[in-house]
Amino acid sequence: MRQERTLLILDGLEPLQFPVGGSLKDPALLTLLKELAISNRGLVIITTRLEVDELKGYTQSRDATKEPPVAVIDLENLSEEAGATLLKHLGVQGTQGELEQASQEFKGYALALTLLGRYLAVVHEGDIRRRDEIPALTEEEEKGGHARRVMEAYEKWLKERPELLEILRLMGLFDRPAEAGAIKAVRKNPAIEGLTSHLAKLPRDKWKYAIKALRDLRLLDAFDPHNPYSLDCHPLVREYFGERLQKDFPKSCQAGHSRLYEYYKNLAPQLPDTLEAMAPLYAAVAHGCRAGRYKEALDDVYFRRICRGREHFSRVKLGAVAADLAALAAFFDTPWESPTTSLIAEDRAFLLNQAGFRLWSLGRLQEALKPLQTAIGQAVQKEDWANAATAAQSLSLLTVLRGDLGLGEALVRQAMDLAKHCGEKSHILNFSQCSIAYVLHQCGAGREAEKLFREAETLETEMDSSEPYLYALQGSWFCGLLLERGGYQEVFTRVTKTLQTAEKEQWLYSIGLDHLSLGRAYLAQGLVEGEENLAQAADHFNEAVDFLRRAGIQHHLVLGFLGRAAFYRASRDWASAHRDMEEALEMCQRSGMRLYEADAHLEYARLHLTQEKKEEARTSLAQAREMIQQMGYHRRDREVRELEEQL
Repeated sequence: MRQERTLLILDGLEPLQFPVGGSLKDPALLTLLKELAISNRGLVIITTRLEVDELKGYTQSRDATKEPPVAVIDLENLSEEAGATLLKHLGVQGTQGELEQASQEFKGYALALTLLGRYLAVVHEGDIRRRDEIPALTEEEEKGGHARRVMEAYEKWLKERPELLEILRLMGLFDRPAEAGAIKAVRKNPAIEGLTSHLAKLPRDKWKYAIKALRDLRLLDAFDPHNPYSLDCHPLVREYFGERLQKDFPKSCQAGHSRLYEYYKNLAPQLPDTLEAMAPLYAAVAHGCRAGRYKEALDDVYFRRICRGREHFSRVKLGAVAADLAALAAFFDTPWESPTTSLIAEDRAFLLNQAGFRLWSLGRLQEALKPLQTAIGQAVQKEDWANAATAAQSLSLLTVLRGDLGLGEALVRQAMDLAKHCGEKSHILNFSQCSIAYVLHQCGAGREAEKLFREAETLETEMDSSEPYLYALQGSWFCGLLLERGGYQEVFTRVTKTLQTAEKEQWLYSIGLDHLSLGRAYLAQGLVEGEENLAQAADHFNEAVDFLRRAGIQHHLVLGFLGRAAFYRASRDWASAHRDMEEALEMCQRSGMRLYEADAHLEYARLHLTQEKKEEARTSLAQAREMIQQMGYHRRDREVRELEEQL
């Protein structure tokens, strides 16, 4: 797409966004949009009722001479004249004044006027004066109240055509286009009262006639030749009739979702290996929860088939962090605070833990605090030490990333105390010790940190003799400490082994972190022994960014950008260095990753200094120095002093 002047239109993005905040659920789409926001010869047009949270950082340009890459346009409602023209087009009759008055009454809301026009044309021979029979406004305008007024009128009128009303209620079971298999699963016998009473035995020709009638009324979307057997409608239409089904026929609503739960869980392979094959299971979780089958959806689908137990398959091997979070939302009465009380306390603590970690991974640090804090309290109360320790570990590392190193150290020691209940030789306890070492390293206590890392490594080897070194996240922490001391040869030895394990197990984030360690090691070697090693560094940094992006964990990806930017700086590729730095800094500032933001300002200072832009370097260094002092981020004290001397 970057090679051509491509026009990409994403119309109606809401189903792929979280209702609160507007963040994207789909990690692949997120990557596509952010990459095109950075560099795109063409144009992307998105229509949505929700602002796309991840694109907010691109609405202002860092270069005053250039237009920002993203423009947000709030579409105004139709003018009275335009609204009158639309009504005429839909077959409504009346004077120009009457049509404009109707447009004004409906605030120029396009969907409302479209529905009104077809309603009057079909029900009242197009007489604009009969609009006074439309019910009074019952919802706020921001929620589509004017459109709901017309849909309420349709609902009353369609009682004479119950099969049409049931199709609309059926659409209310879905949050996206309904494909033929799913519709068939709901329509099967026995009939469900108020939902398929007339649809279960409706002949095919009458079904097609009913669909055509709803399309003529603009209540269903037009026929799509690319998806000829699926049905779709405007989100407000879906929401309205879904709410009415839930209110008027609550048991039927649950029964419909229950059939969709069975359909989707049986549609997927037992243990899907790709995100595409996993999609029906995510749908099954959502419908299972809406059917009230929370325990089955959690145990049989989410835990056993999506996560594959403690393997965390979807997150670790598919990078499906956002997809997991979207599925978890179905278990919460109030996201992300109150999981359904239909589940036992241990399950609720597990859900809070899962949600908190995934919110953190997606860069939603502030939102992640509450579920993790709640998970600790609930798990401790039930003496569920594994969930308590895991939540405390995540909360401590999240707190450090937010720049509160003092509180982070206190929390990580609390996590250690909780982990001790899991046994002296447990992976949870060992991770807690590595976490303490990591936090101490950030606070400037490198020697004490190294001692704890090596002790943890010994314990890890005792538990698993096939792994002689710390690996995954713990291994990357230790390698970072070793590289600061010039130990790139030891890093080569370690990561050569741990990368083999990561690739064998297909751990995306671990592969990415290992390539990042190797890239840093080759860069360090190149700066000491000669630039011939820089080519190998480039390959590893590119692999690191690729895998960390696929892993879907934002704070790891930031490290990938910072590491590669340092390589580009050493290679004097200024444009590439600035591109990676802009991406890293934007992610840090938007997410509140103050620890890494300080690192970004330090790297900017080095970059500006290498470009002989001393004033810009002093500004960046001043920003870094202030943040480092505020946070007690003493790991960077030496680097600050070195830059001050160079300036």
